[in-house]
Amino acid sequence: MRTIYSAAVSAALIVFSVSVGQAASKPNNSSPAIQARDMLEQIDSWSASMVRAADWLAVTAWDPRFTASRLERLDILKDDVNKIGRELRVLEAEQASLTAWESKAVDEVLPLMQVTSAYTSGAIQTYSSDRDHLWTTSFPDDTAKIFEDAVRVKELLDGHLKLAAVHEQEQRLESEVDASR
Repeated sequence: MRTIYSAAVSAALIVFSVSVGQAASKPNNSSPAIQARDMLEQIDSWSASMVRAADWLAVTAWDPRFTASRLERLDILKDDVNKIGRELRVLEAEQASLTAWESKAVDEVLPLMQVTSAYTSGAIQTYSSDRDHLWTTSFPDDTAKIFEDAVRVKELLDGHLKLAAVHEQEQRLESEVDASR
């Protein structure tokens, strides 16, 4: 059973290694810039979920009482990593149509998420093979690294989204001033 679960989880996490050419585009209900911003906001939300799950895993990695509860948090991490990976592949494929800040956000977040994906896969494999003695494995270090990278992704996206909002507000104010002249 552990081997089957481990294989299934590993296969699911390989989602990051799929080529960009296979990434599916979102329906064009709005402009590419609006779609990209919505996707980055969603990635920001998923990264917050990753921060919470990875923090809990890192803090409880040394405590054998929480062995059974870890699978739920690992599933959250796996799902968040996979969802973020799919969205980043779409954004990367459409990078030519992104604004400068959106393109920069993708360029900064993508490598962090690739590392996070590898550490998440390793943590899941470690959990599957030695869940009763996790404190003697790389699990505590892996989950701490996932937490650090998830925090960094969240900080980067928060910063880019806040700067974009300020820039939009500045443009609105300039338009209002120009209209009142």
